[in-house]
Amino acid sequence: MRARRLLVDFLLFAGLAGACGAQTPALTQASVDAAVAASVAALSKGGPKDPAPPMAVMWLQWVARGSQDAKLAALCADLVKRADATLDRSPAAQGLRVVLLLNQGQAGDEAAKKRAGELARTLADRKPEPGAANLGSESIIIMALCGAGALLDSPDWIATAEASARQILAQNDPATGKPYYLATRGVRQEAYGLATMAVATLRALGRPLDDLLAGMRTTMKAAYGAADGSYLAEPGGNPSVRDGRALSGNASAAVALLNLAETKVDPAALAEAKALLVATLPLAKPAPEYAGLWLAAGRYLKLAPPPAPANASREVSLSAALAEPVKPGEDAVINVTLTMNDPWHIYANKPGSEAVIPTEVVPTLPAGCAVKSIVYPDGKLVTAAGEQVMVYAETVTIKLTISTPANLPAGAKAALSVRLQACDDNSCLRPTKMSMDVPLR
Repeated sequence: MRARRLLVDFLLFAGLAGACGAQTPALTQASVDAAVAASVAALSKGGPKDPAPPMAVMWLQWVARGSQDAKLAALCADLVKRADATLDRSPAAQGLRVVLLLNQGQAGDEAAKKRAGELARTLADRKPEPGAANLGSESIIIMALCGAGALLDSPDWIATAEASARQILAQNDPATGKPYYLATRGVRQEAYGLATMAVATLRALGRPLDDLLAGMRTTMKAAYGAADGSYLAEPGGNPSVRDGRALSGNASAAVALLNLAETKVDPAALAEAKALLVATLPLAKPAPEYAGLWLAAGRYLKLAPPPAPANASREVSLSAALAEPVKPGEDAVINVTLTMNDPWHIYANKPGSEAVIPTEVVPTLPAGCAVKSIVYPDGKLVTAAGEQVMVYAETVTIKLTISTPANLPAGAKAALSVRLQACDDNSCLRPTKMSMDVPLR
């Protein structure tokens, strides 16, 4: 079941190139949602004979499955028909058809599932064609066979895909004497990313080719440069395409890294995917032509751990609450509590040294309210960096007293910001601010 659940994520990819855009979207859900809305609007205008980019269709299929949006699902069904009508009959195009149809089958379209099986059977019967020029197309076919084998309960197709992967990647290139996965000269990042996706797909289906995968990860890093938006060109070799010269390469590499991250193969892959997307998304536009990047961005945001709340970190957590319900026109007391996890401490409000960052509460209050006092607890005396300072450890409470007006409105709140620096016995983190709101009424 896990293999089937991961199937869409592993297969929803086919490359497309794009030009640099003037807008600078960020790696946020809001940017992804805007790209979805713009692409849906653009693709909805087409007629039955208008082409639909396969990558854009796959992306919207993924979005529709996650959102349970009936209108979007209906649009995807129409787009699959349009893509089917415009794709040629080459093996790679047939592989794309299989992926599109399998995704529709996942959405309950039995006719699409049946046709996907028929096409997959013809792909399983063909002989793979090794060679650097065929790396991307053969990888698409491998992923199509994996998907069909998993969804249609045909393990023989998965076995065929595994054999094909070894043939196109592990066999020696006659021109270089090296295995094809090491012969990257002239191979664009897009094709290499697709090959990495194919191997990761097989691994998710219980066909680990870890001997190949380890070498491919090392080769990808060495051949295609760092994910910093730079353009690395080796004399006589192949260039990195992570600066927008071929955004399909950026998207391909990002999805491959996300596949590795999701199957727990490579702990560093998620961070690498993020760095690549942060460097590349400013080159994209919220449009179907950039679907590969938006698919990668959406998948990253699903996989990435949620950001730490503004009032918590692994070292310190902040909480605050009224000591008693507020009576408008009277003073109110807010207890601000800081909890330090062992072995961390923060400096007291009066640390006894100008070389450290004191803990300080800075409230922003509604109109008519004013700070009357902030009472900090005494710290604990310790020796740090050769001098004695006062620190807070474990749990401390700071008392903030404010005045309130008689007409304090409903919904009024106090916004608290706490400036602090967390340290252990060996080092200190950068100073930071934690924040939270306290409802007053």
